[in-house]
Amino acid sequence: MEEIKDWIVFNMNMRAQRWTDETTNDQQVYEGYAMRNLPHSDINASREIYATFKHKVHYIPGSSAWHIWNGVYHERIDGDLLAKWMCNAFLDSHREMLGKVKERYETHSATLSGDAAKKKKAAYSKIDFLEHRQYRDRIHGHSGVTGLTSQIKDVFSVVDSFFVDDTRWLVLENGVLDLEDLRKRPPAPGDLRTLHSRLMPHDPARPVYRCVNAKLIPNAQSPRWRGFLETSVPNPSLRKFLAVLCGAALLAENKTKTIPVLLGGKDSGKTVFIDNIHRLSGGYGGQPSKTALNVAQGQNFEQDQF
Repeated sequence: MEEIKDWIVFNMNMRAQRWTDETTNDQQVYEGYAMRNLPHSDINASREIYATFKHKVHYIPGSSAWHIWNGVYHERIDGDLLAKWMCNAFLDSHREMLGKVKERYETHSATLSGDAAKKKKAAYSKIDFLEHRQYRDRIHGHSGVTGLTSQIKDVFSVVDSFFVDDTRWLVLENGVLDLEDLRKRPPAPGDLRTLHSRLMPHDPARPVYRCVNAKLIPNAQSPRWRGFLETSVPNPSLRKFLAVLCGAALLAENKTKTIPVLLGGKDSGKTVFIDNIHRLSGGYGGQPSKTALNVAQGQNFEQDQF
């Protein structure tokens, strides 16, 4: 979690630095630029924060959950911590940017004399940036933080179903497969090289929220796994069936309509097989509710979901 917090602070600081670097020798042009672009309301501030993390942060109002891009998929974080971190990071960067503006006014006033110098100094605090300074003071209070946090949640909100159905994509550690494209143009059975060539790079604009715990490696041999399967499941047809079944699950194919039941003696490899497939499936794997397997009177929503 600390890494995420540091990532937020770093990105807000970088945005503030880019804003500061946008400078000009023409003081009038600079003042206009600063007044237009320095946030002075919750709406302005939340839009600034959204622009910093666009596609990389989403909020699901129905479940009060955040999803943040981790470089491979959008990782879920429950609660309001993410909004508070973004809010606090903005407070620091906003104060810093306003300080840079003040420095620019003071530097310019030093080139003037008499009433002109006094007027330029007063312009910053009493006229040009009065509203910005008042907003800075307001958002450093509890009510100000609460209001900005609420606005941040609004601007990052997406529909509750945004991350519900990502069955088009299979996310691996080294890329993403477009399953719709594979169904239209399937590679030859066992042709992992062609499959590997169709891996797409990870992209935060793609609404995926889970990942297989493996890379697609065309020339992988897996001698230990093959040896285990040949020992535990001597029948080649059954091994082929298990491979197809696991592949269908990972590719979101439900046409097999099969629930496998593993039978065998003690230490025959049943648990080893299940644990390894579950570990491999990563975020795509799960455990059904016990009520999904019980007979129920009336509608059984858990069974429908299963």
